[in-house]
Amino acid sequence: MIQQRIQRRGMSTGQLTLVGMLGAISAVLGFTPIGFITIGAISVTTMHIPVIIGAVLEGPMIGMMTGLLFGIISMVRAFIIPLPTSFIFWNPIVAIVPRVLLGYISYQVYYLVRTKLKKENTAVVLAAFLATLAHTVMVLGSAYLIYHDKLAEKLTLSVQGVKLLFTGIAIQNGIPEAILSVFVTVAVYKAAKKVRRVR
Repeated sequence: MIQQRIQRRGMSTGQLTLVGMLGAISAVLGFTPIGFITIGAISVTTMHIPVIIGAVLEGPMIGMMTGLLFGIISMVRAFIIPLPTSFIFWNPIVAIVPRVLLGYISYQVYYLVRTKLKKENTAVVLAAFLATLAHTVMVLGSAYLIYHDKLAEKLTLSVQGVKLLFTGIAIQNGIPEAILSVFVTVAVYKAAKKVRRVR
């Protein structure tokens, strides 16, 4: 009975299970060093990747639900592991909204490329790369717009200094994150497709 009601609303129990699994992976990434890979001076996060995987595999609703879980985990982490700038993630506009939009954007890029160019692998690559960059811009952009004065005070910088800092972070971290996202998303996507063909 419950399964029939879920399916009538457009979601299967398998899809809900996938959301739960991807949400659990996001939690593990968020609360362990696995979610933050440091290469020299570059710190690359992997926490957004489950959202992209959910979107390209199962559609925008799954991506957005996974993004919602990612955003909530991000907020919780900001409260229990406080850093000088953690306050920006106490705001759901910064912590949750960009992550939900990440799921939507990931699917839309994937869908448009797949349907227009008829190239599935290219669609996955572009979805992972462009959605990751969009996520970086949305998070840093919303944080700057809302908290530039407070960030300047906390970091003992001018507002212009905060803007330059965020721009540097976006370039230095955003591009490596996008590249890593492509490799992981493509690998998981191909593996999932093989499993489905076997079934």
